[in-house]
Amino acid sequence: MGELQAVFNGAKELPLWGFAMNLPAKYDALPVLLVHDGQVDEENKNMLGLDLSWLKNKLAEKGFRQPEEVFVAALQADNRVRYYKRSLIFS
Repeated sequence: MGELQAVFNGAKELPLWGFAMNLPAKYDALPVLLVHDGQVDEENKNMLGLDLSWLKNKLAEKGFRQPEEVFVAALQADNRVRYYKRSLIFS
């Protein structure tokens, strides 16, 4: 029987992947919801090992006095928290 051979003609036929160039893998995670519609997501907060005082401090850094003022707060892959104020959504 004959042998099966694959022939690639030119670089445009070869996919270029990061591992082929010895680049480190980049980890991208989805944001994790911490507050939605003014309510703290206790399950997500606990899953991440965060406590309520940490969350309240993060909210206070952005001028929120309480979670009820927040429409959405989500922890991003780079450990930053992104916030959306309720009054901006419902005004």
